Amino acid sequence: MSSEDDVRLHLGDHLTREVGLSVNVEVQAIPNSTGRWKISTTCEASPFVINAKDAIPGCQFILPLSRFLGFNVIRELQCKNRKLSELVSDKLLLEFLIDANKPGFKVLAEDLRKHKMLLATNGDISIEHKQSVSTKKAQSAICRIINESIANNFSSFTTGRLTSEEFMRIVKDKDFQTLKSSNLVAIQITEDRKSSVTPANEISVSGLIKHVDNFKSKLEQIQKLSEKESREEREVRSCTVPNVHNYQLKVLELTGLFDRIRRKFPSVSITPDYSLHQVNIQCAASVAHAVQQQITDLLPSIEESRVSKNCSQSFASVFVSEQTQAALNAELHKRGISAAWLVNNLVLSVYSESRSVSEAALSVVESIVVEFEKNLDEKESKVIDSADWNKQLEELCDQFKPLECQVCESGIRFIGLAYNRKNILQKLSSFLEENVLLAHTFSGCKYKIQYLYKFKIAELREIEKQLGVTIAVSADGNALELKGPKNTMALCKTHLERLNNDVCSREHLISGSIKIRYINSNYHFLDQIGKKTSCVIVPDADNSGYLKLPVKKKTASKILTLHSCPLSPGKQCDVLRGDVAELCCDGIVIGTNEKLQHLSKLGAHVLQKAGDKVGKECERIMKDEQELFAWDAVRTTGGELSCSHIIHAVLPSAKSHHYQDGDLVKCFTTALMRL
Repeated sequence: MSSEDDVRLHLGDHLTREVGLSVNVEVQAIPNSTGRWKISTTCEASPFVINAKDAIPGCQFILPLSRFLGFNVIRELQCKNRKLSELVSDKLLLEFLIDANKPGFKVLAEDLRKHKMLLATNGDISIEHKQSVSTKKAQSAICRIINESIANNFSSFTTGRLTSEEFMRIVKDKDFQTLKSSNLVAIQITEDRKSSVTPANEISVSGLIKHVDNFKSKLEQIQKLSEKESREEREVRSCTVPNVHNYQLKVLELTGLFDRIRRKFPSVSITPDYSLHQVNIQCAASVAHAVQQQITDLLPSIEESRVSKNCSQSFASVFVSEQTQAALNAELHKRGISAAWLVNNLVLSVYSESRSVSEAALSVVESIVVEFEKNLDEKESKVIDSADWNKQLEELCDQFKPLECQVCESGIRFIGLAYNRKNILQKLSSFLEENVLLAHTFSGCKYKIQYLYKFKIAELREIEKQLGVTIAVSADGNALELKGPKNTMALCKTHLERLNNDVCSREHLISGSIKIRYINSNYHFLDQIGKKTSCVIVPDADNSGYLKLPVKKKTASKILTLHSCPLSPGKQCDVLRGDVAELCCDGIVIGTNEKLQHLSKLGAHVLQKAGDKVGKECERIMKDEQELFAWDAVRTTGGELSCSHIIHAVLPSAKSHHYQDGDLVKCFTTALMRL
């Protein structure tokens, strides 16, 4: 048995039992709707179809398709009032009809009154005058009056399932809100709050036909609009905001203004295009204009945030470099400042989200890019004009990029990054010290100067080589003339002072005999002695019988040292420190030769302690004009007397080879060489 036959059989049996007549029932399946049928039957059986749901297996509900009432009623009308709720199956419409405050009650009551019927506020229908209604014709008339009144004046409509967007548009619509707050219709809203994936939002409206039709029309408009927007949302549109300056793009990007728009329109893609000076937008067509307008509205506020300062061409060149931009961005990020800038016609302009932020950003710029000067004197200014400086400047500009240099009236001005300033000034100072040449005269004791230039020439040349200076003796021979870089001049003087301090500042005179006068007249001899002894020996200008000998300090200091004179085995002649201090004097401790006559008190004291044999032996050696070399010993019958340092001290004998023969002059030479 088909589904249609099954419905027809059960419904027909039910109506036959209810109406008491054989009822013809037709059942027709509704196209494209599984499990739904259109039911047609006789007029008198129509009211009972609605209550036949339980008679049909598996039936969930039965709704009237075209009529609300049948055209025939059962005999109960003859004995009691009929309730409107028994005749109207639509509960929302029933609510509209029995509510005395709504126009439905008044319209239906007026139609019933025309036919001698009364409608109570509880929904009861009564006949105004006693009349027989036992005939089917009278009964049908009552049903017909009610049915025609409802069909001609009222209507009901249910939207079916709405999407969340459609539902919210209807609920929030002003016309709908007005309709809902009025008494013109009865509205039932069913909102599904459990599922956002498969919404089941429905709105039912019952009321006067024109108001229900207005609601239908509004719903159709909203649904069309929703469908259009849905299509537009699925359709991605590309558009631009043109003529946006790069600094404006940077402000929009850095300050998070683009992010605000993205949060407001989640599906929007916004990309700044610095090459074309525009903002590229990809979004749904429905929001494209709104996004464009949002960006356009932000541009005036960016212009209002502008702060500016005049700058030089050099400042501008340094500012726009990659190194400056990197340092500036790092510092701004560190301080939490977002800003952009523009250099145009030597005017630096800073932009941000507000003027106060732009002012803070400008102060950061001024702390990153700085101008600083180095004052120069006349000699330093001449060096700055040289090719060496041009080479040095190239190295500075390459090492401390970005860097601009200008020669000004007071010296030289630099424009660069603040953290490079100290190193740049240090490099400049080093260059000036190395290239500015200074002249200096090193003077003092003229004999010391002569000593240095005659016997320390190797040391002087080494100083010249190490320090890059030149050292020359003055025309009068009494000073050294120095010339070299500023940074090495002080060190050069220190080296010379060290050498000079190694020369004894005391002059010693050897005087008093024909032999000395003979030596004075032999300049070649004096020169040879000086070279061999590293001493400066000069004739005394006032008295040709004297020699002046500036001697080494370490040699002169031995005057105050204890020395002993070895004699025969087991015997020793001691010269104590006290003896030396008391008797200290120039002298050659050799003997008492009449021609020489240069025996000092110290020498005499030593000979007195040593005995006559030592003195006689010395006399014999000098008389025979035998040679006495350095470190040789004077042989005596009582032992040995060393000739080392015989001018100023008596030392222990040296262990060396013995040489004999020679003349008195060489003996004297040897004495001088042991200073």
